[in-house]
Amino acid sequence: MKKTSRTLLLKFIKPATLFGYLLFFTLCNVNANNYTLYGKKDTVKAWQLKHNPILSPILSATIPGLGQIYNRKIWKAPIIYGGFYGLFYAYKYNNTGYKNFYYAYVSYPKQNTSYTGTPYREQLAITANYYKKYRSLSLIGIIGWYTLNIIDASIDAYTIKTNIFTKGKVHNPQRAAVLSAALPGLGQLYNNKWYKVPFIYGGYAGLYYSWQFNNNKFELFSNVYNSISQDKNAPSDSTYLIEGGSYVKDNIYKAQEYYRRYRDLSLIGVGMLYLLNIIDATVDAYMFNYDISDDLSLKIQPDFIDVNSIYYSNQYPVGLKLTFKF
Repeated sequence: MKKTSRTLLLKFIKPATLFGYLLFFTLCNVNANNYTLYGKKDTVKAWQLKHNPILSPILSATIPGLGQIYNRKIWKAPIIYGGFYGLFYAYKYNNTGYKNFYYAYVSYPKQNTSYTGTPYREQLAITANYYKKYRSLSLIGIIGWYTLNIIDASIDAYTIKTNIFTKGKVHNPQRAAVLSAALPGLGQLYNNKWYKVPFIYGGYAGLYYSWQFNNNKFELFSNVYNSISQDKNAPSDSTYLIEGGSYVKDNIYKAQEYYRRYRDLSLIGVGMLYLLNIIDATVDAYMFNYDISDDLSLKIQPDFIDVNSIYYSNQYPVGLKLTFKF
């Protein structure tokens, strides 16, 4: 049955791959000398005018990377598929590890209740949960990468249309947000605020150290507490020596919950730092072209009054336009 389904899958993948290549060369018939698109000669200006910002995210949602190709950002397609490959590989690797250890945990004889046997079965469960956690994170990464692919195509399409009217490169806040979401600190580099990057990664390093320290302590006290709870012959007021300190059963549980709390707070801190990194890059991008100089000036120039006014009909009255700069 597996061979039959695999054969059918391969038969489907080959035509789909061929269709992808045909679609690639159809939408991206680009010539370096005369900028051809859709099989006819064109200039960059005319291409920008007929470029459809709505079509780009739709293409990227259908086939990741296709919107970037439509936006003539072909170099982004290998990056997108490289990210998908790495995330799919991580998902497959952790999924295989989870299945192996989970089946070993289920198959381990439950009737073996010896002191040396029970912790080994628990260790199998802990390792299975470890792979399960990173399998879930890989799946979340795939969904996030797919979403970023659509957002990136949409931002590029919007920028192409905006450049027609601004006659130059626009500093895009949406692009800064997407870059910082894809890789923390990248939006700050886009905003020429490179000095913020060490602070961002320094914060991540500190939070990771805090998480690792508290997680190790939590697992230590948790394993001891579980072993004591399973030992029915152990007196309730027994004292246990853990890393040079003496603990009774209740204090072991309190220590376990103490380190659990600060481990979870460290994870929350990572999430908050990630969001602050995106917000900071977005705000900096919005303020990128903001003039903070002391230049206070008044500019006077001729201008036309609103030609659609009902008082002037089809006439074009001329007036003066006063522009204050402050």
